[in-house]
Amino acid sequence: MKAFRRGVAIFLAFLATIMLVAALVVRVAYNTVFDTDTYVQTVAAIAENPESLSRVSDFISNSFTDSADLGNPKLDPLFRRAGIDQSKFELQVRSILQKSVYEFMQSQTFTTLWEGTNRAAHSQLMALINSDSTVKQDFMVDLGPIVKAAAMSIQDSNGYIAKIIPLKTFVPQETTMQFKLIQASGVEDLRTAVDIAGKARTGLLFGSLFILAMAWLLFGRTRGAHRMVAIAIASAGTITLVIKAIGKNVVHGVVDVSARDSADAIYSVTTSPLTGYAVFILMIGFAGFGATFYRRTAHQASGNRFA
Repeated sequence: MKAFRRGVAIFLAFLATIMLVAALVVRVAYNTVFDTDTYVQTVAAIAENPESLSRVSDFISNSFTDSADLGNPKLDPLFRRAGIDQSKFELQVRSILQKSVYEFMQSQTFTTLWEGTNRAAHSQLMALINSDSTVKQDFMVDLGPIVKAAAMSIQDSNGYIAKIIPLKTFVPQETTMQFKLIQASGVEDLRTAVDIAGKARTGLLFGSLFILAMAWLLFGRTRGAHRMVAIAIASAGTITLVIKAIGKNVVHGVVDVSARDSADAIYSVTTSPLTGYAVFILMIGFAGFGATFYRRTAHQASGNRFA
């Protein structure tokens, strides 16, 4: 009977370990995706990554040159009159734009607009998710202020661009530049996910601790039971770290090679709290396991003193 009880206790400890790992992962995912402050902190850190800045600046500068249509044959008379090769001019303009946009994205103006835009978009999305109203339109995010501010920051110190076209050509005329973030049909699914994640992040944590306590009682509340609990907690921390490492490899397998540096930066930022949680409970587990040996040594020393 004792062996059976301890077998059940070990199984419960294993189950509690898995639940504790799940609780940590769900908590980090919930805070990152659904908490506005945490989400803004995450995207702010992503925007500070050099690789991400480079790719975004390339995208914006290419969008400017595309909107200006510098390769348009209708501009050929202007280039002939100025004595400038059209293809070389376009390459030079792209270089000027990329430099101007990259410098803009390192400014406080960009930081403020980036955080403000993401905060507004996320707040609107969460308000929509937490409401009971029927969603009929896709959820959009307006990046117009960022793109316009970037266009206004273009530097043409030697007047190279102005020889052919004015700088205002690169400033978008639209009042907003909205991009689809979530389809209307997907908002209801997201509402369900938020509700489940909100309940699971607390339920899994308390459930794992309750099951771990039951395992400790079933084992017999001996030094072995203390070690079993300590091992379970330390194992949860170790498994969490392993899952994070595996997740990085999965990201590498999913994204394109050219985007891996940016993906690594995003993954590192979003999972950094998970590392903190894992290390914390790992230390608790090691401390608890070490305490059992200290207790045993203290008892032995006490026995020898009275022998």
